[in-house]
Amino acid sequence: MFQVLMPDSQSFHCVQYLQRMDEGDGGVVRFLLNFCNDLANYGHRVTLVTEDDRDVPASWTDGSKQNRSVVKLQLPGLPWSRLSPECEQAMVSVFRDADILHIHGMWDPRNLVLARFARKIHVPYVFSVHGMLNDWALNLKPWKKKLYLAIAGRTLLGRAEQIHCTAEGERMQMLKQLPRDNTTVIPLNFDREGFENLPGPERARQKFSALQTNQLVVMVLGRLHPVKRIELLIDAVALVHAAGVAVQLVVAGPPEEKRYLANLQALVSRHGLQEDVHFVGAVGGLDKVSLYQACDIFILPSWQECFGMVLAEALAAETPVITTRCVDTWPELKSAGGLIVHDTPANVAGAIVELAGDDQRRSKLGRRGRQFVFDWLDPARVIVQFDQFYRHAIDGFKQAGQK
Repeated sequence: MFQVLMPDSQSFHCVQYLQRMDEGDGGVVRFLLNFCNDLANYGHRVTLVTEDDRDVPASWTDGSKQNRSVVKLQLPGLPWSRLSPECEQAMVSVFRDADILHIHGMWDPRNLVLARFARKIHVPYVFSVHGMLNDWALNLKPWKKKLYLAIAGRTLLGRAEQIHCTAEGERMQMLKQLPRDNTTVIPLNFDREGFENLPGPERARQKFSALQTNQLVVMVLGRLHPVKRIELLIDAVALVHAAGVAVQLVVAGPPEEKRYLANLQALVSRHGLQEDVHFVGAVGGLDKVSLYQACDIFILPSWQECFGMVLAEALAAETPVITTRCVDTWPELKSAGGLIVHDTPANVAGAIVELAGDDQRRSKLGRRGRQFVFDWLDPARVIVQFDQFYRHAIDGFKQAGQK
């Protein structure tokens, strides 16, 4: 963890909003918790506003952590609803000395409530939509999303001082939906706890019997949701077996959709891979880091990822990665030594076979990836970019005569 305390005259108060702080929702929650910590360690005051603070550290509520706090607010779910007197009073208290509001996510109608309130009291706001305006995401329930964008969404984004994109690929897709180009690309930082001093693979091998093997072990980690396209990886493993290469697949993550998990298990049975594919559930903390180390290759075959934090984590654990151009950060991952292949079972299988028989190459790629990620996502470097992002938004708002 880094800590650079700035002079009070240079620091500012940033309000962050995400409706629900439940780590089961995926990487956005984990990013935001880590990001708020890094902002506070840099010297800025951070207030996290949410309706559900279940996974916010207790130290944020008891005052033992400097520069960071959490406020629970029950905002109206309809953007045209009036605020209750209690809610309005709480919001006035939160925003009394706020310099900027940072909204996370796209489709929550409460975003409109917060943005309207911020403009009313002359506080600029910025957005991180976290991939929700990418092509694949917009094709899910498309008519609802198109209607929302037409009625309010584009105006909401157009009035934002800045919109944060995590990668150039996300930015190019997002521009198709924006009334103006007010975007800035900044990578996400990640929690280095457990990665700076790696725990070693034995911890995971003792916990998961699937790792107690002499066969090659490949892994995917993340919430079990159709966007992760794990069936492609199962098909690829079947092709690898057909090519005469013994391989075990570990699927780690909580089942977000039970029907999807059942479909994956049925596909495993159709391929006759019941002894070779292992669903180990949610894994976190040092167990997760050790699991990365205990596997030979990490693979993410998602339909769409705007950043793919698990790929960065795998590389930080010195595990080589295979993924596709459906991950917006694929150019950076390629520079890190990741294998970027076409998103078909045959191509993923070919990459697995390519690395399977070359222990030395896998080790070399792992070391290269770790060094790249620690440089690319260095928290001090990333937080400076966000500091400049906020200052540009605040200064632009002032120069426009809004404050």
